[in-house]
Amino acid sequence: MILLLYTGNTTSPGTYSSGAGKEVQGEVHELPLKKFKVLPNPSLLKLTEGISEEVFIGLSNDHKIFVGLIKIIITGKVEDRWTSMKIGPIVTSRFTTTQARCLRRWLSEEAPSFELQRVVHYLVYVWAEVFLMAKHRNTYTEAPRLLLLEVMLTKMRCSNPEKALLKSSLTTNGQMAHHESILISMLASPHYEERRQAVDTIFRIRAEGPRGWGRQGIRPYKVTKTINISSFCV
Repeated sequence: MILLLYTGNTTSPGTYSSGAGKEVQGEVHELPLKKFKVLPNPSLLKLTEGISEEVFIGLSNDHKIFVGLIKIIITGKVEDRWTSMKIGPIVTSRFTTTQARCLRRWLSEEAPSFELQRVVHYLVYVWAEVFLMAKHRNTYTEAPRLLLLEVMLTKMRCSNPEKALLKSSLTTNGQMAHHESILISMLASPHYEERRQAVDTIFRIRAEGPRGWGRQGIRPYKVTKTINISSFCV
């Protein structure tokens, strides 16, 4: 979603009209490297270095390039195999290649445009961490934690216009914030305190009995209509 704010309107399924989208068209992997700005992110570095062989093999080619370029940007250590690898064509319905292209363009800019700065900032400090965490913890029980991570990083790292745009995509995943999903996640937690709290909560709800939730006392599953980013504490 963040790319929609900084890449301009699409002029065809494979091009953008302005902004960062126009900057990353063409053979970006052939651009000469320059003294780019390093964006340190220790928690993301730990995730990139901890990717198992099984997980890495399962990534698409452009996602492998994405991970390689991310690591260069957060460490400043260039690896030629990632900077020279051809990235797939732009497809506006699928942002994977555009993300990788933005990172590669960053390596060839000493004074990147505002639009490119904001896109790469989002990729390094929000999206990449959530994406890699999802690859590390690819189970339904982790979904509430991943949504919480995305909301918290968005609140800390994004501007108000970016938050307003991202709110709709966060709300799409709002069902992961449902209390039943959270309880399932807590029951599967490796931490005893969280499992204990989930069990105590379930027993308390059972003891209270039906509260007009529907026929036969069954509570309807209502999807969260909106995620209130400002309500989360950082």
